[in-house]
Amino acid sequence: MNTISRYVLGVSLALGLLVGCQPQAEITQHSIPKDRSGLEHLRKTPPAATAAKAASTEDDRMLVAIADREDATWFFKLTGPVSRVATAESQWRPFLEAVTFDESGKPKWELPEGWSAGPQRPMRFATLRFGAERSSLELVVSQLSAGQDLLANVNRWRGQLGLSPTTQDKLPDELTELESGDQKLTVFDATGKMSGGMMPPFAGGRSRPSAGPSRPATAAVQFDAPQGWTKDPPSMFLKARLRKTDGDRSAQISVSSLPASANKWLPNVKRWAGQLGMNSLDDAALDKLTTKVTVDGVEGQQVALIPAGLDDGESPAATVAVMVKKNDNAWFFKLTGDRQLVSDNREVFAAFLSSVKLP
Repeated sequence: MNTISRYVLGVSLALGLLVGCQPQAEITQHSIPKDRSGLEHLRKTPPAATAAKAASTEDDRMLVAIADREDATWFFKLTGPVSRVATAESQWRPFLEAVTFDESGKPKWELPEGWSAGPQRPMRFATLRFGAERSSLELVVSQLSAGQDLLANVNRWRGQLGLSPTTQDKLPDELTELESGDQKLTVFDATGKMSGGMMPPFAGGRSRPSAGPSRPATAAVQFDAPQGWTKDPPSMFLKARLRKTDGDRSAQISVSSLPASANKWLPNVKRWAGQLGMNSLDDAALDKLTTKVTVDGVEGQQVALIPAGLDDGESPAATVAVMVKKNDNAWFFKLTGDRQLVSDNREVFAAFLSSVKLP
């Protein structure tokens, strides 16, 4: 054995002696109770977390009903998972259809069974809750100044749902109409994925710039205002409003436009008749009250809903309504108000229709 080999062997023996002299560490075992080990939590996801995860994968539906009045614009906003909003439609739709406004211009309603009023919050007129306790929905009622910019609000709501902005010429495709008491509601109803908090609508009125190009002025409906009728400011839904008063009686001529594909004649006539307490009229009776009419060369239909007397449940009001469809739009022309005043002004309404020029 050479010198190097002896050296290596010596070092190895020395290290072995040093290691062998150290006491060995004892190996101990501890039993941890199953409910404190944390393993059970990893094996089984809590039901609440499972439900939350399932809800997070579902799209959201936002519904905003807008009442554009002379003194204020009112918003009724409902947002939630698509399935829950759809399931609750039999509750929120009749509620919206029954909303009326008092003499001060504030909305009034009767809470349906199972609904409750939530606490007061900033920028809210009311918070109404309904549905099962754990999955309750909120209908938020808020108020802003009159003459709100509809396109700006729609694009704001679309942004909250993660949707791209729309433009003025496509705005009618975003909206439908809902009859509510004596007030028409413009309804925005869309589905997406909520990306942020519930932001309030714009408060700047019509002076606020709109996203996208505006429809040119030449696209507005044109007409000759009847003598003795006052022009009221148009609203986000009504393209034109004319009013006539006679003592404590009043009547209105209105012009509105909605997507043609979403509007059929008979369902609208039934709603108008229902508002006047004429619910007993069947389809055949309503058809007898309907005549053909032409507006700016476009053939349409006209119905005269003028109750003969004040029977139980009937309203002391009347409606003469016309609908014509041009391109993708359904145009509505209505003479509504005091029964006698409407009846006395049917020829005036006919002259108004003959002067209309559709865009």
